[in-house]
Amino acid sequence: MAAGTRLTCPRCAECVEVTKYSREHTITRFVSGHERCPELAAQPGRFGTGRCETLKTAVREAFDEGGIGAVERTPGT
Repeated sequence: MAAGTRLTCPRCAECVEVTKYSREHTITRFVSGHERCPELAAQPGRFGTGRCETLKTAVREAFDEGGIGAVERTPGT
């Protein structure tokens, strides 16, 4: 997987690593877990779905402003 761009959530300050393949296709990895995220804290420690609207908005804005660039999608991603 391509190296992601580090981003801090403006609401809870959790650090995530974001890899963008397009405006719509995003992989987000919580660097230290999502326990402090008010929107995701109730989820199990390892889960593959879920959405933090605050983080989603921050990622979209960063992408639109050029702070996160799209990378080439490789097989398996």
